[in-house]
Amino acid sequence: MPNRNRHSPPTISRIPYLREGMILPDLVVPMSEHRTFKYFREETLETAAAKYGWTLIDDSNRKTMFMDMVRRMDMSYVWRRNDKDNDD
Repeated sequence: MPNRNRHSPPTISRIPYLREGMILPDLVVPMSEHRTFKYFREETLETAAAKYGWTLIDDSNRKTMFMDMVRRMDMSYVWRRNDKDNDD
C-alpha cells in the first residue's frame, strides 16, 4: 500500500503554465487513455524562460542551483515518527 503521508511532485499537467495554456507543447504523444507525453523544442523552452523569467537548468548550473535550493529549504515541517509508532 502506498504511503499517503508522502508528498509527490506535481505532474506536468498540473503545472499552471501548461494547464492554463500559457505554454503549448510542440508534440503530444498519447500513451494511454489518460496519459500523454508532452515534448518541447529547445527554442520553445528558451522563449518561455525569457518570457516568464525562468533560469534553465543545465550541466553548468545544476549543482549551484541545487545547493542554493538546499540552503533555502524549510525543514520545520519534516515528518517524523512518533515514539508510540516506533516498532523497535
